[in-house]
Amino acid sequence: MPFGLCNAPGTFQRCMMVIFHDMIKKTMEVFMDEFSVFGNSFQSCLSHLEKMLKRCEYTNLYLNWEKSHFMVKEGIVLGHKISKQGIKVDKAKVDVISKLPHPTTVKECVDAFQTLKRKLTEAPILIAPDGDMPFELMSDASDFAIGEVLGQHR
Repeated sequence: MPFGLCNAPGTFQRCMMVIFHDMIKKTMEVFMDEFSVFGNSFQSCLSHLEKMLKRCEYTNLYLNWEKSHFMVKEGIVLGHKISKQGIKVDKAKVDVISKLPHPTTVKECVDAFQTLKRKLTEAPILIAPDGDMPFELMSDASDFAIGEVLGQHR
């Protein structure tokens, strides 16, 4: 699929959902081109991985083996550290934020303070997702940023 098409990410995600529909939430999760295969034992992980790889082969999906990690007890998935303890924010991402330079001029200080006040007082309304309703993934990208929104219509 060519890059740059506005609907390409959503179309790609729908393709992945169709290809792996019987495995999603049971033995694997898929987000765009990131697959996470799981199981409650080493043997079940091997079995689920074999099924996923056969499905990739059957549908002519190619994997980048240099970016693949197998049989790990923890790993970074979509910017979060996943382990048996749960889900944590990737410390490397937090460290980048903590090392940002502080404002150096009065204008930068005032702007930062105003932005902070606005962000704290304009909190979005969050509603728990309904697992029985379909989700919609909306994606966009530019030369300097990528954005994703997962939503539902109510």
